[in-house]
Order: sequence, then structure tokens, then C-alpha cells
Amino acid sequence: MKAMIGYRQALDLVTTRSVPLPAGTQAVENAVGRVAAEDLFAAVDSPSADVSLKDGFAVRAESVCLPRPGSTGRRSTRCRASR
Repeated sequence: MKAMIGYRQALDLVTTRSVPLPAGTQAVENAVGRVAAEDLFAAVDSPSADVSLKDGFAVRAESVCLPRPGSTGRRSTRCRASR
């Protein structure tokens, strides 16, 4: 069995031997798992009206997060949801 190569050597092999594939056109149903070669833009806005205030809500962390018992760090919190 051959010995494993290190990360750096593997990365060098991949970057020196890989060749990008040419861009092409695919139907949407055939594009699953592929990467876009350029930015995509929608032909029309969807939804057509500005309805962002219906999309969700925001809360202040201080309003719903409590420190965990015995914790001193800021990230060590537990959050609760209430009506």
C-alpha cells in the first residue's frame, strides 16, 4: 500500500494538473450540481412588489437570550422563544 501524501502536496497536484472546463449552456433541469460561469440575473422581479416587511422579524438578543448558569463568556448563552 502506498503512503498517503500530505495536504500541501495534494493541493499542489490538484492546482497544477487541473484544467478549467469551458463554459457552456445547459437547460435548468440539466444544471443540477453545476457551477455558473458568470453571474445570473432574473428577467423580472419576484415578487414584483416590495414586501420585505412581511418576510420575517428581528429581535434584540438581550430580549431573548440569557447567560448559561456558571458562564462568563458572551457567546455562552441560551435563547428562548416566547409569544
